[in-house]
Amino acid sequence: YDVPYEYCGTAVQQQQHPQQQQQQQQHSGQLAAAGSNGAPAAGLGRSSSSSSAIAIPAGGRTLSGSASGRAVYASSPALRLRHLPDPGAGGEVPLLSPCVRIQGAPGLVALRVLTDKRHVLTKDSAGHVQLWDVLAGQPVQQLGQVDLAGMERRLFRPLYVESWFTADIKLGALALNLEPPKCFAAECYALDLGVRDVPDDQKVNLGACLLRTALSSWAHEFSRLHMSGAPLPGLDDPAADQLPHFSDQLPPAVVSASASGVAWRLNANAFTGHERESEDVPPWVCEAVLRGLLPFVKELKSAFVLLPAEGSGLPSLLQSRLNAPRILQVMKVANYCATKLAELGVPLCTHEVGLTPDTQQPPANGKQYLELTCNGLAVPYSMSLATIKKFLWKRSDDVVFHYRTLDPARLAPFPTFQSPEP
Repeated sequence: YDVPYEYCGTAVQQQQHPQQQQQQQQHSGQLAAAGSNGAPAAGLGRSSSSSSAIAIPAGGRTLSGSASGRAVYASSPALRLRHLPDPGAGGEVPLLSPCVRIQGAPGLVALRVLTDKRHVLTKDSAGHVQLWDVLAGQPVQQLGQVDLAGMERRLFRPLYVESWFTADIKLGALALNLEPPKCFAAECYALDLGVRDVPDDQKVNLGACLLRTALSSWAHEFSRLHMSGAPLPGLDDPAADQLPHFSDQLPPAVVSASASGVAWRLNANAFTGHERESEDVPPWVCEAVLRGLLPFVKELKSAFVLLPAEGSGLPSLLQSRLNAPRILQVMKVANYCATKLAELGVPLCTHEVGLTPDTQQPPANGKQYLELTCNGLAVPYSMSLATIKKFLWKRSDDVVFHYRTLDPARLAPFPTFQSPEP
């Protein structure tokens, strides 16, 4: 590790023979010296003496996985060493103050995952709040010493994205755990990730995007050595350079386990290509990164129904029940409905309805406009089907939209959206 270290001051004094105490003190000094010389984590594991020591990452970035399907991505700018007593020895007397301290970065003590399932708020032990982009593997904004819950409410957007990772700060560091097939359950449009010159319906799987970014060095070297340099789906596409990527200055680490259960850890830019497919790198990760093959995830689709509102006088559509990607914006649903009504001899226009009531009023041009409602409430056309189901429909069955001719004097009630509770 090229990072600061902290000897964490939870040393333990044991009532033992003076010779044993001297041996333990020598052992402890050797262990601390090994850490300050930058020895790898494997060299800081459990010793064979009666007093053991463990190495705990306390701040940087790590992405880990196992052959059984578990992956972790974390962050760790410091390493803490703890000197532990032999559980079988008696008479331990804890020392409440550290004997040696090499200052490291403050550890994380709280986190909040935002509704877009891409950004995470963290708070460290010094009270500083950061906004992280998990796809880029780094904090993107320093928010200062502010209230974490208040900042979460301030950044709240009525948006629903399927959870595709779990986050924790058990080691004082941000960690993301990825497990198939759940880690492939969330998508977004490429345009929403800042990708230009692509079709407006081109989608990006968030879990696959993170895996490809974390393992791009391995994938390209592996392809060169074992696949004759064949292009890699998602990594060698024309728009791949526009997707979020890790920093070369402080790349996250990738932690996984081989098929035999042996754990390994490498920085994202330290792969050689000799790491074995399905032996060192889990098979499900290889399929996603090398071949672009993702498991089927039913959460990516959503069914909905289009029905005429009672008393609207509008005809029913020939096909009223439809399936679409969960990320489909309701604007496309409104356009589809207007097109089908036009085929039935009822021409209606559509207009953008945003997240505020003032956007409900249509242009004053003498044309008739379509209005969509869900549960009796006006539907913001910028929302996705998944968001409508979460915030307006609030049920597990198919979302039902009702359509009618918009009457500027009798607009449907506009929904209100509650930010998270503190």
